[in-house]
Amino acid sequence: MAIGCKVPITMNIDTNMEMCNGARGEVVQIWVDPQEEGANEETSVQEMQYPPSCILIKMDQTWEGQLEGLEENTIPLFLIT
Repeated sequence: MAIGCKVPITMNIDTNMEMCNGARGEVVQIWVDPQEEGANEETSVQEMQYPPSCILIKMDQTWEGQLEGLEENTIPLFLIT
C-alpha cells in the first residue's frame, strides 16, 4: 500500500453513492496505527507490524460529496476486526 496507489472497490458498499464493485480511487493518506513503534512520515518506505488505522481514498467519482475535514470525494477506510 502506498500513497498514490490506484485502488478499486471490490464489493458493493453503497450503490446509491456509487461506492460499488468496480469504482476506483487513489490512496491520498495512510494513518499509521498508534502502536507502531518508530513510524516516521519522512521516510518513503516503512515496514509495519500492524495494519494502518485508516486509509484515505480520493474516489474518482462518488455521491458522498465532502465529509467534514476531508477533501471532496475523499472517504476514510477503517479496519474492522
